Amino acid sequence: MQDLKTNTCIAGPTPFSEQDRISPYPYWQCFETKNSKMICERGKYDPHEKVVMSVLVVSGTRNGELH
Repeated sequence: MQDLKTNTCIAGPTPFSEQDRISPYPYWQCFETKNSKMICERGKYDPHEKVVMSVLVVSGTRNGELH
């Protein structure tokens, strides 16, 4: 919620463009839940952290394109 509030202080909503790819601000996209998924990819053991590291992957499909 805080990230979304940051954007409202500096700019109004606009369609995503190529110029937004270099923006320092997060750009939120919405996807239907039926077209979205989350998976956890198991990584390797990190001896410094003393845990198995993992990566949460969030993906969504819209208009046949994977994001």
